[in-house]
Amino acid sequence: MVYLIIGRREQGKTTLAYRMASKLPRRLIFDPRGMIGGKRVMTGSDLQAACDRLADGEIQEVIHTPFGDAQAGFVQFASEAQRWVLEYPDQPLAILVDELAFVDTKVVAFQWAMRCCKRDTIHILMTAHRPADVQTYIRALVDHWCLFAMRQEHDLDVIKERCSVDVYTAVQALEPRCFVQWDDAHSTSKLYTDPASWYIELQPERPGSGLSGPQGLDDLPSRDVATTARVDTTPKLF
Repeated sequence: MVYLIIGRREQGKTTLAYRMASKLPRRLIFDPRGMIGGKRVMTGSDLQAACDRLADGEIQEVIHTPFGDAQAGFVQFASEAQRWVLEYPDQPLAILVDELAFVDTKVVAFQWAMRCCKRDTIHILMTAHRPADVQTYIRALVDHWCLFAMRQEHDLDVIKERCSVDVYTAVQALEPRCFVQWDDAHSTSKLYTDPASWYIELQPERPGSGLSGPQGLDDLPSRDVATTARVDTTPKLF
């Protein structure tokens, strides 16, 4: 599965992405800003060695914060993502890329990994500030969109074209750290208005045995977007 999480600064997009990734037993993370706590690798050789340890089960998580050239670091990261899909296709893995605007994602290895991974085994999560930061080929492959508040006209035009009118309306009225999830395959949407149910500290060790449901959000209180005329922040339980 491929997930795209879009939001402005300090809305919680990286936190949400990491929470979802932490539902899987292994995680491979590209963190150019160094936002996620824990031991990180900075060179290509260290990244490859750490991924070998990840595959052997010695560690649960690899965080790559490249030293110097972020694009060169992403190319190395993409190669490791592709290698995992090729060599360990049945081992569940979360691949998290934080802040797509930092790199050019038109890297053959990354595109291959996105297109060829097993949907129920490899989960790719990406964050961005705006839809404009996301290249068209990625938008075409996204299964689930998680959208925090948006106000800019060009951003809203993308959401209106890609998602439903209900989602377009809802994202304009969202409170801080609330988001809408759009399931592109089924054309359904849910509203999440209880940040306390998902907000976590960005720590490296988060045990888990697998995503809860198809997008790792089923354990959070939500409701269908189309059932409400306005957005409120009262937590709802299933």
